[in-house]
Amino acid sequence: MIDSWCAPLFTGERWIYGAAAREARIKGFGGVENIVKAAGAAGGEYAARIVLDMATRTVEPPDDAKVVPLRKMA
Repeated sequence: MIDSWCAPLFTGERWIYGAAAREARIKGFGGVENIVKAAGAAGGEYAARIVLDMATRTVEPPDDAKVVPLRKMA
């Protein structure tokens, strides 16, 4: 499944992708709290809060994640 929030986005000057595109979209809506409020105005605040809570929980990355541990610099 493709995350439509991470789809390429043209800023008017350049194309941005992935997390940068997602963050630009969230900022464009005024932040996550405003997105939740808009969902509430449409009748789904409770559901939006549940999904927000699910999305912000700390989870273990999948086994196939390309995560590279950072070493602390001395």
